[in-house]
Amino acid sequence: MFILKLIAFFTGKLEKDIMEKTLIAKSRRRVINKVQFYLKLEKKPSLVFFSFLEMLALFATSVVILYSFFPKGELEKYVLGSREVNIDLSIKYLYALSKASQNQEERKTYKSILIEKLITAGRFNQALYEIENLEKEGFTKEEIAKFKLSVAKRMYLQGKLSKEELYNVFEDLYKSDKRNVEIIDFLLSESISLGLSDFYRYLVYDLVKDRIISLDKKLFFKLLDLSLANLDYATGEKLIDAFGRKFIGDREAEIKMIKYLLMTGKPQKASQLVNMILEGR
Repeated sequence: MFILKLIAFFTGKLEKDIMEKTLIAKSRRRVINKVQFYLKLEKKPSLVFFSFLEMLALFATSVVILYSFFPKGELEKYVLGSREVNIDLSIKYLYALSKASQNQEERKTYKSILIEKLITAGRFNQALYEIENLEKEGFTKEEIAKFKLSVAKRMYLQGKLSKEELYNVFEDLYKSDKRNVEIIDFLLSESISLGLSDFYRYLVYDLVKDRIISLDKKLFFKLLDLSLANLDYATGEKLIDAFGRKFIGDREAEIKMIKYLLMTGKPQKASQLVNMILEGR
């Protein structure tokens, strides 16, 4: 009887041990399966919820909704001026708006803002690409020159363009349309603000040499003032010799030239100019 109880005891313990080991094994398998499941998930690529065409359609719909919500002319102001708008997002909207608009003036507005945004974001190559295609969009040569110089200035200020390279940009823009007084005046003003004093000397030399434009009074005065400010009296004298006769009869210009010659130590030349003026009258 005792032996039977002993056998039953050990048999029960054995069964208990087997059950415990079985439970532990199952538990371990469940843990391993879970780990393997999550590892597989990590290896799988991100799930794509929308196709490219669906995303494009969604983006276009967003643009149309924005366009309809904003009054005419206000969307570009918001995109350009609001600090809340992410610059990358605004650039995408402006690309879409400039392509979607059927009105040339609206497209010009969107393109202008787009280029300004690209320059601000430091995307100079993209900005230059857009600028190269502006002429067919109805932009003037003056507007295109201003955009090109805007890119060059920003690159120069960020140290991505040397002073010599910036000077070359000025020279190239001038050579691209030498007869355009507006571009010359603009380039001259910008060169002064950037401290490129050599550019106005080059400009005077070229204007005097070729005389391909009819210098207006405003530009003539500006060049005289620059030569005076830089103590470059010879350059101012060349200007008066080349273009002074054109302004005889204009009281303001006559006084300006006589004063310049007297201030720069050329009394004899000033006297000759006075005689010329009197003879003209």
